[in-house]
Amino acid sequence: MEVSSEPWLEVQWPEGAAIPWKLLNGAEAHPLDRTTFLVPQSLLQGAGSAGVLQKGSWRRVVVALAAPHTPALAAASLALAEVGVEARVFSTTRGLVFFVPQGQWGRALAALRQARLDQFQPAS
Repeated sequence: MEVSSEPWLEVQWPEGAAIPWKLLNGAEAHPLDRTTFLVPQSLLQGAGSAGVLQKGSWRRVVVALAAPHTPALAAASLALAEVGVEARVFSTTRGLVFFVPQGQWGRALAALRQARLDQFQPAS
C-alpha cells in the first residue's frame, strides 16, 4: 500500500468557470462530476483558487494490483464498512485508489491493513 501523507480536498468550481484542466491532469486529480474533483491540498496553494468551493479533507491510499481488481475491492470495501468508514474509490491502471475522510484516517488504515490486500498485489 502506498499511503499519502498529504491531505486531499474535494473542490468544486462554479458552474461556467474555467477549470484548469492542465493543472488537474498534472496533479492526478480525480473527477467526481463535471465541476468537482479530489485534488491534493498543495495544488490549491498559489493556484488561483478564488471562487472554488472546498469541501472536506481526505487522505489517499493506493493499492497496486494486477487485474482484476474486483476481489481486492470487495475485501477493502467490506473491511471499511465493518468499521464504519466511508470511502471514494477509483480503479486505475496502477490498481485501486481509496480516499477516506481525514477524521477516519486511523480506522481506515487499520481496516485496510487487516484486509490483507497484499494477497492481491502483483508478484515482484
